[in-house]
Amino acid sequence: MAQDGIIAILKQSKKKWFDMDQLSKELGIREESIAKSISTLRRFGMINFKYVEKGNRGYGKLVYAYKK
Repeated sequence: MAQDGIIAILKQSKKKWFDMDQLSKELGIREESIAKSISTLRRFGMINFKYVEKGNRGYGKLVYAYKK
């Protein structure tokens, strides 16, 4: 299950923030599956997330970290 893999990656690097693309590459799973698993983990408060501005392009991204 992707949720277990996401938690394992975030737990290994507790101080690092990952975006969905990085998690997808680490696990070798499509971003659609990662998105569904992340939404479940966010809903139950198992991971931290924040919005990061990407600069002058006018859009940003969500990044995720292990919740202590």
